[in-house]
Amino acid sequence: MCTSVEDGFDQFWKLYPKKKSRKDALKAWSKLQPDADLQAVMLTALANHCASRDWAKEGGQFIPNAATWLNGERWHDVLQSATGAGQAGAFTNLPQHTDDMYQESHDGRSNF
Repeated sequence: MCTSVEDGFDQFWKLYPKKKSRKDALKAWSKLQPDADLQAVMLTALANHCASRDWAKEGGQFIPNAATWLNGERWHDVLQSATGAGQAGAFTNLPQHTDDMYQESHDGRSNF
């Protein structure tokens, strides 16, 4: 993939949608020193962030500066898609289902 820290950063910077504070972003990237595997994870996550609801709404007003994204290790964030379609784990307050929650019918068979 990329052979040096600067090459990896250049690829990241080309893909990052908000081109502000490049020097700060390079400093954050250099501090991380991501290897090829981490760079691949980061770039995949960046593509997902670019398609996320938070980054797509209001003309990208809520896209953080690249240094903020890097320093916060935002590639670990769980995202919602731009369309708002649910993805696995989107509903978090659902009850845990147990056998005693389901009543049996009068003839002893379960209702499901």
